[in-house]
Amino acid sequence: MTQDHYTSINKHIVKYGAVYSVIWLLYYIFFYLCDFRNPLVWGNIIFEICLHISTVTYAIYTYKKLNHNFLKISEAIKIGFGVGFITAVVILIWLRLIHHKILEPNWFDDHLSRKISKNPERNPIEAKQEVMIYFLILDSIPIVLQIFMGFFVSLVSGAILSKRKQL
Repeated sequence: MTQDHYTSINKHIVKYGAVYSVIWLLYYIFFYLCDFRNPLVWGNIIFEICLHISTVTYAIYTYKKLNHNFLKISEAIKIGFGVGFITAVVILIWLRLIHHKILEPNWFDDHLSRKISKNPERNPIEAKQEVMIYFLILDSIPIVLQIFMGFFVSLVSGAILSKRKQL
């Protein structure tokens, strides 16, 4: 009797989610060290999209190869969503703990003081609430984009790479 060895989808997601997270962390560290202030430059956006498409597609492709060239679309979606989710958690840790608390501890206060200096007659409590909401939205955008892009790329890649077992 021969046993077919199929790889566990959860282990695969964790493995490639960790690899993808390390790539993103290196990118964010490079971005921080080079003192880029505006991440919404077209070159950066195109690089990030290509990075996301290539890593999620590669994770799906290697899963297909490890499972004897069989892949269901549902497995591809699980991989893309899982890799995106793990990366989103690592980005959240980077933004909240490392960047905002260790590297730039006065980041929030600097933005608050700029907000108050623009309109000195404004209530400081309202200004603080506005800045907190702004940072909550600003920190959640990369997380939502990672998960959405993981789902979308895996859906397209899974549709292209899917192959069912012959019965």
